[in-house]
Amino acid sequence: MEGDAVPNVFIPQLIDLFRSGLLPIDRLTTFFPFDEINRAIDEMETGAVIKPVLVME
Repeated sequence: MEGDAVPNVFIPQLIDLFRSGLLPIDRLTTFFPFDEINRAIDEMETGAVIKPVLVME
């Protein structure tokens, strides 16, 4: 949105899209333990995953 989004409007819209199944965030993200950061980067670069998320525990 390049800074044009109004958070009070845009975020609820995203939530509505997710709840209606039109924004499959859960299918776009893959979680990796932090110690697998290199694997996460490799899979992102090869296109095996869309959005790697590191879990820090």
